[in-house]
Amino acid sequence: SGSHGRAMRNAAAYSFSMLFERMALAFNDKIVALTGRNVFFRQKPDAFHDGCATYARTAALLHAALFLLCGPGSLLYLLIAEVAWQLPHHPACAMFISNHGSGRRLDGRCAPTSSLYIGQPWGLFDWVCMFSNYHLEHHDFPDIPLLKLPELTRLAPEFYGLRGTAAPDVPADLGVPAAAQDWVSTVQATFASPQPYACSVVTGIDDGYAGEEDSAAWALGQAVA
Repeated sequence: SGSHGRAMRNAAAYSFSMLFERMALAFNDKIVALTGRNVFFRQKPDAFHDGCATYARTAALLHAALFLLCGPGSLLYLLIAEVAWQLPHHPACAMFISNHGSGRRLDGRCAPTSSLYIGQPWGLFDWVCMFSNYHLEHHDFPDIPLLKLPELTRLAPEFYGLRGTAAPDVPADLGVPAAAQDWVSTVQATFASPQPYACSVVTGIDDGYAGEEDSAAWALGQAVA
């Protein structure tokens, strides 16, 4: 079908771009190691560039040691390990490409963050994604350790989880649908109909987006009331 072909083309372009980006970043790190400056962030303070240089030089020494001791295959392994989980064949790709789309809240406004619930809490998919699939919860409460986010979902089902958007007592501007329940269908749908990153080019976005922080404030207000 047309959507399947579009998904395949977009997935291929995405895979190439991700691989190229990681290779370009690895090359840029060597430039930073030599010059002590990151030209992509010229406006940043010297402390930022000093940190970048320290990291890049440490990485360069490690890469040189691996190349001399283990051969070029060791560096290829690092590149594959960095990129592979972001490519369509990997379940974690579903989380990576869907957690900052431009979906719709129940009130019709753009939702720049969503969660992906697959399997049981603390199940295999959660561990594969290191619990980053609870992305709406993470943005609402960024100080909560990722490992405890499933517990937040359980404690606040009116805001999170697969039935959160159906709760009758939650204002429509706080309802953000989950991305999907199946990682394969999420990958297919995302590549078939790509969305701008986190409502970045959506007109009329609500600057006071109520899917992050505001939901917690509303819940606190309800508890006080």
